[in-house]
Amino acid sequence: MKSALIIFNGLKFPYYVVEYALAQIKQQNASLHNLFLKAKKEISENYGFPSDLQVAEEITNREDAQKDDMNIINDHIKLVTDMARSEGVACTNKIITDCSLHEVLKLLNSFDSVYIDAGFDSESTSMLANNKFKLSELIAGATVPVIVVAEDRSVS
Repeated sequence: MKSALIIFNGLKFPYYVVEYALAQIKQQNASLHNLFLKAKKEISENYGFPSDLQVAEEITNREDAQKDDMNIINDHIKLVTDMARSEGVACTNKIITDCSLHEVLKLLNSFDSVYIDAGFDSESTSMLANNKFKLSELIAGATVPVIVVAEDRSVS
């Protein structure tokens, strides 16, 4: 059976990547695997809290903020799993913290195809993003097709 991988970076959840990948995966009768990359801690932006004001008012320390970040990733896992299930696609999920390019390449090269957001390493990438490598380095090191999906649903 064919298998495909979607790579998520940080707290951003690119619906357009998931929707595009699921349509392709369903046609290929493949299984879906999701890799959630995250940094160990957020980069400080001179603001004490990583989220919106309502949550910031309720958070009392960094541990609470990190717990809330993991809750967001877990919500994304549930969402992508539900989306896959609704399309009849088998799905697994994995979270990796502060991984290197080598670690990701070792993992992704075992799949038949990889789907990733065109904004993977853009300046506007979400909080908690793993910034240890660039999308161009990932594509250059991959031995399998890497399908890059932009927000306007264009594919490269």
